[in-house]
Amino acid sequence: MNLLWRLGKEASKYKRLYLVAIVSTFLLTIINLIAPKLLSNMTAIVEQKTALDPVREIGILTGILITLRLLKILFRYLSNYLSHKAA
Repeated sequence: MNLLWRLGKEASKYKRLYLVAIVSTFLLTIINLIAPKLLSNMTAIVEQKTALDPVREIGILTGILITLRLLKILFRYLSNYLSHKAA
């Protein structure tokens, strides 16, 4: 029990790093859930051809997907690096 108590005291120094790592992991999970839905919407636009301006809509979705990919890289880096540093 004393060992766990000492570990808890030692880990409290890295509370901020753990918090940022946890939030980054959570946001990474959200991005991983959003991206397939956007790809599905893009496929529906191409298949159904019901959009008024399909090229514009696909361009907007592509921009969002690129932004999500960049955010995914950032959040994965933060999650992995900060978790490793805090550990």
